[in-house]
Amino acid sequence: MEMKISTTAAEAFACLTGLPSDLGLIERFFATVGHFRTEGPVLSAERRSGISSQSRESKL
Repeated sequence: MEMKISTTAAEAFACLTGLPSDLGLIERFFATVGHFRTEGPVLSAERRSGISSQSRESKL
């Protein structure tokens, strides 16, 4: 997934985080966050909560 970030968004990100407003750096940052969102611990937690809610429904 490729993201394009505008210069204004880059400047806002730099202001909020204190990081330099380097578009490449910011795009890599969001790509990493996206990777953890889809592949990492967040998805596993969602799967666990989904499984537990399904098991609760089946017991009713």
